[in-house]
Parts: sequence; C-alpha cells; structure tokens
Amino acid sequence: MPPHRPAPEHGAEMWPRQFSTLSSQQQVQTALSICRQSPSLQARPFAHEQCNVEQLLERVMKKPADGGDEEEEETEFCWALSFSAPFVARLAYAGFLPMAGQIFADLICLFPKFHRKRCVVDDLSKISVPKSARKKAKRFLFSVDSAFDAVVAKIRKQHGSHCWFYAPLTDAYREIHSANASGGVERVRMHSCEVHDRETGALVAGEVGYASGGVYTSLSGFHEPGTDSAGTVQLYCLGAILSKLNFRMWDLGMGMEYKFGLGAREMSREGFLSVLREARGNESCQMLGAVHSIHEAKIIHGDLKPANFLFVKGALKLIDFGIAKSIESDDTTNIYRESQVGTLNYMSPEAILDSGSGQGAPKMRLGRASDVWSLGCILYQMVSGSTPFAKLHMVQKLQAIVNPDHKIEYPEGIDDAAVDAIALCLLRKPQDRPPIVGGGEGLLSDHWFLHADKT
Repeated sequence: MPPHRPAPEHGAEMWPRQFSTLSSQQQVQTALSICRQSPSLQARPFAHEQCNVEQLLERVMKKPADGGDEEEEETEFCWALSFSAPFVARLAYAGFLPMAGQIFADLICLFPKFHRKRCVVDDLSKISVPKSARKKAKRFLFSVDSAFDAVVAKIRKQHGSHCWFYAPLTDAYREIHSANASGGVERVRMHSCEVHDRETGALVAGEVGYASGGVYTSLSGFHEPGTDSAGTVQLYCLGAILSKLNFRMWDLGMGMEYKFGLGAREMSREGFLSVLREARGNESCQMLGAVHSIHEAKIIHGDLKPANFLFVKGALKLIDFGIAKSIESDDTTNIYRESQVGTLNYMSPEAILDSGSGQGAPKMRLGRASDVWSLGCILYQMVSGSTPFAKLHMVQKLQAIVNPDHKIEYPEGIDDAAVDAIALCLLRKPQDRPPIVGGGEGLLSDHWFLHADKT
C-alpha cells in the first residue's frame, strides 16, 4: 500500500515555485509574456516586487472608469507575480487589499485591490452591540491568534474552489503572522479571530485580517452552517476589541448589508487614503514621542528599529532596552561604548567610528542624535519599503554609513516633507541633526512633515 501523501494546499500547484526566485526584471519579462496570452491583463498595471508601491497606488487611482462593472473593476486592480511577505505587507500598508486570483486555469497571481469605495467604521465608539447578540455571545468563547491555520482552512471550505485564499498568498499571510511578536513585517501585523462553541470547543466562526498603525482591515471570514449567530458574535466582539484598543478605523473592504448594520459606511478611495495616512502619521508621531520620552530621562536606546516598537492597547510602545545606556552626570550629552553594538541597517556613523577618546582602545561616543539617525532609517523604510543602505553588502554598508560623500538616494514619488525630515535625520554629523522636540526645528514639534501648516 503506497504511503499517504497529504493533498496539496489550495492552489499550491497553480503557482510555479521558481517564480519566488525571479528578479524584478525577470518578473517584468515574464509578465509581458503572460500579457501576450491574456490581453485583458494589459488594462491592469503590473507590479514587480521592488516597485514603488505609492506610485503604483497613484497609477491605479488615475485610471478612469468609463462605465459598467467591468470598467469599474479594471480601475481597482493591479497584478503581480510575487507573493513575498514583505511585498504583500507593503501593499497592505499602502492601502491595497492583497488578494489572489486565476489568470489561466493552471496559473494564479497576486491581485492587489484598491476599491473605488471602501466600507469602513470610522468611529468605533459608536458600535452598539444589540441585546440579542449579547445574550447569544454567552454560548461562545472569543479568542485572537489562537488558531490561524484552522481559520484559514475553514474560510477555504466555506468559500469553495474559487476562494482567493490561495496557498502562496496564505503563506505570505502566515509569515507576517509569525512575525507579530517582533513587530510584524513592514509595519503590518496579521491576525486571526476565533469563536468557539463553549460546550463542545468546536471552532464555529472566525476571520483573518491585519493591523497597521491605527487601522484594522478584515480580509475574509467564515461561520459554520447551523450555528446560531456565531458570525454576528464574532463581528461584534472584534468591533468591541478594536474600540477598546483605540483603533482609528475598521476597514471592511467591499460594502455589504451586514457591514452597514454594524454602523459602517462607504467612503471614497480618496477619503479612505486620507484617514489611512493620518493614522500612519499618528504612528510616526507616537514613535518620535516614545523616543523623546526616554531622551528626557537621559537614556540613549542605541538599537532603534521597527521590531522594537509595538502597539499595546492602541498606543505605540518602545521595547528592548538591552543595550540602552543612561547618560552619566558628568557628561550631560553623550554615552560611550567600547564596541560596535546595534543593528547595522539602523546604526549611526558615530556608533561605528572610533571617537579617539579611548586611550588606545576603541571608544564610540553617542548622543541623542544617534537615535535620531536610527529614526531616519526607520522613516525611510516606512516610505520606501527598505532601509537606506539595505542593498549594500556589509563592508560596503559600513563604509557608506560613515562616508559623507556617499549620497543617499530617495525613490521617486515620496512626499517632499517626508524626504526633508528623513534627510535631516541622516546628516552624517550628529550636531547637524535636528532634535525631536525644541529649538524651533524639532521633528515632532515643528517639522512640516507632521505640521502641514508650517510649510
């Protein structure tokens, strides 16, 4: 009797694994070949893995709809061959809904969608749980992130063979979900919500979605047939949790009657993008504020990076003070280290260079400006998808960070105010970098990146 082999995951055989090794140029060449076989794809913008996602968003938004459902749909989608988790996360962070679909009978691709109208709850405090839902909720147990794979499997079962939760996409979702404890991937954290029957313990409803800053997006869900209002209980429980955690907005995707019953409304894509960016701006404010707080306490963190910022009850918290150091009383400006420590992609020039004050042994002198450099690297990553020196090998990276003649390039399409703020943070001389607060030039208190009235 032959050994049992598990069935391939939904759609796994419809996406060639070698696609994951294609360079951006090879992805474009492959896409051109596919377009010759499927002319309908030519109407949709193609996105390779290293593309500027903000520019992609602008291209999708500029496509006019001439009328009819098909024309409307063509103005909402782009397509891609890569399912890498960082790429999927960058799309989600920008406002796309990362979906997947079939191109041919035997081939699927990524179909990021940016709805012309988005169904949202933009005031979570107004969600009112009906008495009937409260009564029925007593029969269930609600949890978060306790059964991610089981929820994915049940979503596929309920929605059938054409469910867009294809294997390469859910692999990316799973990778993002597994990184939640370290801050997620590209500032996106993937979650599952579960509803279990209190008596039997059976999983009877749930959903998968993701959080970025103060916005939570629902992707898809399920409820078991015959379970009395388990799906409704799941929605109201999730809404209550999002409200308790002070989320700015709940993004529900396409408008449907049951969503409007929660208090959702349809918002134009321009309005949705405005709120999304406001929430992301708030994330930047909280990040700067958290670092300013430790600087006020005369602490230099020394290892700022995205993984060391976590959202706790809707507020951004700074963690991992493993190499943080207090400023000594006899020097109110700097700390000293006898070795290079930190994460290279976010390390300042002075964290690498010997200050020459160690009497023969290497000694690095760092001040608050060193953390400001790291913040600049994080902000650069937030708007471009990678750190300023990410493409360089380690030795080249070390040389580039400390070399004032090495010009830092900025991808096209980034907001001028963001570029200006980042460039100030990444000045090679510590004394030239702005403070976080104060002096009329503080990043948090004064810069036009966060204060449009000061342009």
